[in-house]
Amino acid sequence: FEDEVKRLRSIPKSTSGRDSTAFAVAFKGVFLEGLEVVIVVLTLGLTNHKLLLASVSALAAVILVGIVGAIVSKQLSKVPENAMKMGVGLMLVSFGSFWSGEGMGVHWPASDASILLLLLAYSVATALMIRVLSWQYKGRLTSRGAV
Repeated sequence: FEDEVKRLRSIPKSTSGRDSTAFAVAFKGVFLEGLEVVIVVLTLGLTNHKLLLASVSALAAVILVGIVGAIVSKQLSKVPENAMKMGVGLMLVSFGSFWSGEGMGVHWPASDASILLLLLAYSVATALMIRVLSWQYKGRLTSRGAV
């Protein structure tokens, strides 16, 4: 990530006052995420025959996320990138597991709240794996005399 930031900063700035590189990078990210939202909204809305409700909900979510993002952008910029990626990954896996189960006819004991239970289970498993892998890594460094 840092290498990419350095590379992007090394690109000469435009004399027109517009940062076309920043625009292109931001546009790609927003376009991709927007496309994902459209696919999810269409899938869920059409599956349940509630496309209008899904569309209005998606629009409300875009507005809410935009407002919250504007409010907490400085605080979020201080969160380590890997921690942010791990959090997003845990949420995606939790939702994905829940929806996969739904598709296979799994009856979730806590209904939609089962997503939170899955998130907790994946978070605990991830924390344990990080701990074990850290111990193994430190053990290898110690045995080589590097620490």
